[in-house]
Amino acid sequence: MDDTIASAGDRPSNGKCLQDFKGKVLSEAMNPDGCEFLKQKLLEMNPEDIQMIYSEVKYNASLLMMDRVGNNVIQMLFAVCDDEQMDEMVFSLTLDAGLLLAICLDSQGSQSMLKLIDCLTTWRLVLGFVLPLKEITLQLATHPIGSNVIRGCFLAFEAYSEPILEKLAENFLPIALNETGSALLQDMVKKDITVWAQNRLVASILLHIKVLSKDQFGSLLVKHFIGLELEHLPTYLIENLNDQFVCMVMDEYACSVVKKLMVLSEETQRLEIINSIINNPYFPHVLQNPYVYSFLQFAKECSRGSVRQSLNHRIQCHNQLRGQCPETNALPNMKRKRNHGLLLKNRLLLSKRRKRNLV
Repeated sequence: MDDTIASAGDRPSNGKCLQDFKGKVLSEAMNPDGCEFLKQKLLEMNPEDIQMIYSEVKYNASLLMMDRVGNNVIQMLFAVCDDEQMDEMVFSLTLDAGLLLAICLDSQGSQSMLKLIDCLTTWRLVLGFVLPLKEITLQLATHPIGSNVIRGCFLAFEAYSEPILEKLAENFLPIALNETGSALLQDMVKKDITVWAQNRLVASILLHIKVLSKDQFGSLLVKHFIGLELEHLPTYLIENLNDQFVCMVMDEYACSVVKKLMVLSEETQRLEIINSIINNPYFPHVLQNPYVYSFLQFAKECSRGSVRQSLNHRIQCHNQLRGQCPETNALPNMKRKRNHGLLLKNRLLLSKRRKRNLV
């Protein structure tokens, strides 16, 4: 009788006890009321309670991670597990590449995965997670939700991310030419990353820069890369793209890349780019191209003296050609306004750079 009274006294006022959940923790974790109770028990940090909850969900953690309610329980469980429990959990979640991919591409699952990443505190746990993740890097990097897992992984333990970087380098073009992939790479290519990571990503960009520059999303990555103003970068690009500039200014996206390069280059380098274009034997044949005309207008703002006079002459030739060929005047008003807006923006950037050089 006394034992019965004592047992009743140990039961919480809400009438719930963790022992009542034995054998059904998984289902209760996906129930709003059960979820709140389990979260409260985990907050109490009782090792026995944690072990009981862990033992019932460890092989079905993926279900909780992708559940709207259950993900709250599993995320809290990640935070209170010890290294041995986490090691077993990571192994269970990464054993099947298909299951791992499904979790990472799920909106709830990706959030749970980011919490898991934050809770990996030893190199053993980190490598146990990164190596399997390497196999699905391409699918994740080009997915709006999955890319967050790659981004979170790189930010949390960059020093252990070499396997992921290797996979990014192997599949660089498909990733860089994808809207989501381009945005991911822009976040990764920063000045403050480690030298080896920067070198790996920079080498991939330089290898494919001609293709990237002519793509809508690839050009955004190239312009971001140029904007880092890495030492000797303008010189390298001018030397390697010298014979390509005239083709680049004929393309909408590549033309914007050349303009970005000019804005962030020294005056002598800008003149070198301009001369390489207007002195190219093919240049007179492309004057009717609207992007070439936009470039000429922009280049005129960046040049002086004889080069400026030469550009004025080229622009006059362009206008004459447009007069002789009315069909070349069929440039949409929206496109003209867009080119004018880009011109004003680039003028502002150029002005700021000149002021900074004076200081």
